[in-house]
Amino acid sequence: MHENQGCPPSLSNQGKLRLPKKKSELVDCLLADGTAAQSTRETVNVTIIDGAVAVNMIRPSKETTFEDYALKSFLPYIETQSRLVDRIDVVWDVYVQNSLKHTTRCNRGAGVRRRISASSPIPRNWGEFLRVDENKTQLLKFLAEYLSNHNMEKQVITTVGNQVLSTA
Repeated sequence: MHENQGCPPSLSNQGKLRLPKKKSELVDCLLADGTAAQSTRETVNVTIIDGAVAVNMIRPSKETTFEDYALKSFLPYIETQSRLVDRIDVVWDVYVQNSLKHTTRCNRGAGVRRRISASSPIPRNWGEFLRVDENKTQLLKFLAEYLSNHNMEKQVITTVGNQVLSTA
């Protein structure tokens, strides 16, 4: 399968499947295999944003509802990223039950299930809130739909599950 091992080297530990505790553990394996590509282009037309990463980076501060979070924190981040490009693509995770990632998420523990709507209050413990797959699925869907309905100067393309939404 993979020369002399059953699993790719980045996922292998002495020939056995290695389940990383954190995604960042895979970076060392990837960096060891190659060098970072140098960009020779001076212009960029599209920026692709990992929506789940953005949600983990942009933690709520003074926002009280999910609509406040979308309007005061998430959208300004997207608008900032769109300044130098013609189009923004926001891609969201899909949480599949039978996957390696699901096993890793289960090992992190569980939080409290919340119902998400524009007027729902933001939970105090953001990290614990994001540990529940259903919370993330609903939040990511809410933000994707909010983003696609928001009037922006640039074209925004976003995913919602298996669908694609566009502002233009």
